[in-house]
Amino acid sequence: MNDEDRLHRLAWSVIAFGYACKAYICNNSFEVDDRDFLVGKGILLQEELDVVAMQKGWQPYYFLAVMRAVINQEYDALKVTANTMDVGVAHHMAIESSINMLSTTMRGMIRVKATDLPQEYNSFFLAIYVVLFTVASLRFTPDIGWWTPVALGDIYHVVRIIMVIGNGMEDPIGTTVLV
Repeated sequence: MNDEDRLHRLAWSVIAFGYACKAYICNNSFEVDDRDFLVGKGILLQEELDVVAMQKGWQPYYFLAVMRAVINQEYDALKVTANTMDVGVAHHMAIESSINMLSTTMRGMIRVKATDLPQEYNSFFLAIYVVLFTVASLRFTPDIGWWTPVALGDIYHVVRIIMVIGNGMEDPIGTTVLV
């Protein structure tokens, strides 16, 4: 990019896009969570942050639109100054393709956020815990004696890992505290 202001605007939009995605997935407004950082570091002006904050649910897409606008401005500027646009068109299309991939990624995050595990998931594993460990204790104690807690501890950890993986899929950003 020839214009350094446009280059910084593009870079800051990419940074803000990441923060907006994180806030969206965590059901927050990034205006609230990251105001001090974004404005303090000069990534966004307070006025722009206020505009974006009014667009609940679409904040990441705002920054995709800003990225596209910056790239189109740069492309228009290059078109005026250059006789041949072969390299400029290739760069413009490559960046546009990257922005499209970010948009596709955002749609995937929305699907992950909207797809919850059934309520019965944790209840099922709790019932399995009670039945498995009660029956296993009664069954294994006569045969393996004092090794029963060790064997049941191993089984517990396997079942717990399955439960943590399921909860992790439900909450990919990690906002829920897993016990």
